[in-house]
Amino acid sequence: MVSRATIYNTIELLLKSKLIIKHQFGNNSSQFERSYKYSQHDHVLCLDTGELLEFCDPRIHEIQESIAKIYNMEITHHSLTFYGRCKDNK
Repeated sequence: MVSRATIYNTIELLLKSKLIIKHQFGNNSSQFERSYKYSQHDHVLCLDTGELLEFCDPRIHEIQESIAKIYNMEITHHSLTFYGRCKDNK
């Protein structure tokens, strides 16, 4: 058996070492995912089922590069989540 404190401390350690990423998708619970380092991906969340899907669209990376150039910035990361209702559940 592992104590709850050990789990929370381990999660904090994994977050600090950037091995996992914490997400809040509009509810009171957190979700964690493995850090992909440089693999850009974004999320789609179904509000009916809570299903979370990942996607990658190269156009988003192009927009990020354009914004960085316009504002003379080095963008280190971004977060994009689309929220919707699954058509199969209606």
